[in-house]
Amino acid sequence: MSAVAVIGAGPTGTVLLERICANAPELLGDGRLDVHVVDPHPHGAGRVWRAEQPDLLWANSAAADVTVFTDASVRCAGPIRPGPTLAEWLGCEPGFFAPRPVLSRYLSHAFERAVRTAPRNVRVHLHRAAAAGLTDARAAQRVELSSGERLEADAVVLAQGHQGVRPAPQEAEQAAFAGRHGLAYVPTGYAADLALDALPAGEPVLVRGAGLAFVDLMVLLTSGRGGRFTGDGELVYLPSGREPRLYVGSRRGVPYHAKTGYRLARSPAGSPGFLDAGAPAAERRAAVAKELAYAYYRELFTAHPSRTKIGWEAFESAFAAAEWGGRQSRALVTKSVSRYADRLHLDRLDRPLHGMRFGDLAGLQRWMHGYLTADLERRADPAHSADLAMIHGLISVRAALGEGGSDPWFDGLFNFVASGPPAPRLAELRALARAGVVTFLGAGMRVEQDAVSA
Repeated sequence: MSAVAVIGAGPTGTVLLERICANAPELLGDGRLDVHVVDPHPHGAGRVWRAEQPDLLWANSAAADVTVFTDASVRCAGPIRPGPTLAEWLGCEPGFFAPRPVLSRYLSHAFERAVRTAPRNVRVHLHRAAAAGLTDARAAQRVELSSGERLEADAVVLAQGHQGVRPAPQEAEQAAFAGRHGLAYVPTGYAADLALDALPAGEPVLVRGAGLAFVDLMVLLTSGRGGRFTGDGELVYLPSGREPRLYVGSRRGVPYHAKTGYRLARSPAGSPGFLDAGAPAAERRAAVAKELAYAYYRELFTAHPSRTKIGWEAFESAFAAAEWGGRQSRALVTKSVSRYADRLHLDRLDRPLHGMRFGDLAGLQRWMHGYLTADLERRADPAHSADLAMIHGLISVRAALGEGGSDPWFDGLFNFVASGPPAPRLAELRALARAGVVTFLGAGMRVEQDAVSA
């Protein structure tokens, strides 16, 4: 008899269990397998997607894009076992962003289905405990659980997903400084797990980071404290009076781009083959940029030909021969794409505040309002479907880079462009800024300690 231990029972662990059970008849034959699934949180949902959290927190992907099942589009060893997407399971609109407790029920359903339909020679053992230690034990591996139980397995798979992090030295120092001076310090963590009651109403709060964790924080400190949004056009925020005042900065100084509100009319472009995942970093990044530009311009030229001056075939040939970012490629784009707004400026897209200066903080707030408005309009308008084509290009590049190792620059760009919040969240952020609840501090934010002022 063989045994496998799966540490983590969120979406990754759920998919892994389903695949083990699906492949067992072919791989095991008449053999037997014990599968130990270890997680102190609800199996299927795990910690992040557990049901016990506010409905105000949404999934970050549209319901039609959420599934833990295989279908004909999946390339993998073993049998395909179709199942419903979240949208099909709920019977909702494809673009619905489900509250996380709702997604929790879907994941629990998928996990329970995998357990219920497991082959007779596969026994699934559920352990509501944390894995506290992993050691070698003769011909097996030993997992020590927080309950005191010990498991021995031939293989252990770490499928924890999002994990807590220990404070970096600077964070520990800032937490200690806050403690000495009677200030509140909330460490890095999942927003639903943080002690946000430490942030009192009306007080200024420095927020370092403007990504998805910030969006969760923003929601919990505003709508979560009784504030409301109203209006059919641009939203207006009606405060409850219990909100703190959020001063937000980050490396880029702007939030992630909103999710698009439309889909491509045609299949995304396949990779043109400019990228060699094993190339040196500088060469690889230039090739990544060219791959993304190819996906962008293919969609622009083929879906919106009235906004280009030459045909796609002629552009494609010249584009392939030119070095991306060089004089030749810049001249090609300038003469071939009529409007400046239709040309891809990847550096500006990645760092929109780079090189910009404002006379005062109010000037930055006005610019940010325009920036958010433009992003919301562009992400809702299929006339800009080239943006979505580039997002598909990012997904394709990420799959290719997976073979050669991750790249921090690319990971940051991917998250910023392709993994942003639902558009309604950016509309809410704009309203909060208008109401004075959120103030933007710009790019390159630094937090320093001042014992005199404290």
